[in-house]
Amino acid sequence: MRPPLSRAISFAILLAAPPATALAMLVPINHAQRIDVRGVAASVVVGNPTIADVSVIDSHTVYISGRNFGQTDVVVLDPNGRAVYASDVVVASQEGGLITVFRGADRMDFACAATCAPAARNGAGGATATTSSSVPSNTGGKTLSIDTVSHMLLK
Repeated sequence: MRPPLSRAISFAILLAAPPATALAMLVPINHAQRIDVRGVAASVVVGNPTIADVSVIDSHTVYISGRNFGQTDVVVLDPNGRAVYASDVVVASQEGGLITVFRGADRMDFACAATCAPAARNGAGGATATTSSSVPSNTGGKTLSIDTVSHMLLK
């Protein structure tokens, strides 16, 4: 049997443990992925709700739904406000992923599979959507083939 001090230290370490952090979760657009929360889910925060939405089924089950192409994050909080789950979420077509292109200080995000579409993303200061200034002006916000994106990058 452990001495009382040893149990108290073990319990303190357990309470101080960081939230369960997953690798970036890929959620296909217009589909949902289940998350089994190890602690009690009291509330859920989505960085950019235009990209992903959540449904809390019970205190241990959350579903993330892909709404628009892009990347955001999801944090599940317990009743005391502590994070019990945190993950980046990439919403893309089932066959593809997110491509980020940097040209100097300009950043362009595309959700790509057989074609690429301009993607919404979180900004540095919090949840923001990609503006038309971060997508090449000749896209008109439309879906592009991968060859077209490659051609634009080589210019």
